[in-house]
Amino acid sequence: RAWLQKAVVLGHAGAQNLYGELLRPTNPVKALTLFRQAAAQGHDVALFSLGKVYYQGILGVEQSFPEGVKCFRQSVERGNVRAAFTLASIYEAGMRGVEQDLPEAFRLFLVYTTAAADPKALDDINSREVAREMGYAHYFIARRYMNGDLVEKNEEKAFEHMQQAAETGSVDAMESCGNRDKKRGDRAGALA
Repeated sequence: RAWLQKAVVLGHAGAQNLYGELLRPTNPVKALTLFRQAAAQGHDVALFSLGKVYYQGILGVEQSFPEGVKCFRQSVERGNVRAAFTLASIYEAGMRGVEQDLPEAFRLFLVYTTAAADPKALDDINSREVAREMGYAHYFIARRYMNGDLVEKNEEKAFEHMQQAAETGSVDAMESCGNRDKKRGDRAGALA
């Protein structure tokens, strides 16, 4: 911890965010200060952390959905893949004072699935959680292509995303792939 603390004192945004995460359970006030310092420097993960603080109203901060969404948006703009998924989910549902915006949800899910395809993009995240998120995002995209919602109907792209969702464990996607095979007369594919 000594080196990490020294980097924090020197104002290193990544160190400030990491140390904030470590302090969160025992010293939430200091953690919040560190998140804010790192976020002020434009650190994408700190912006995501700060977004969660505002959105959930934790660490002694009054809940503010608009402020949380603002931080998530800034985090996405700086390339944070997790923030893209979180923000897409918020826009999809239109929850907590944020208007539903399906075109923006679609765009952000595409950002997420494209960036998250790089194993390094999410290597510090629980793989089960990533698989669940990937399945959900791919399934959302596939349904849009399948039905021609938000985008031009495209069965090839729909199936590509549906297959990727199925590969991550989405049972709804697995069923859709089986239905597609059945409709095409591919009993072997449906039964495989």
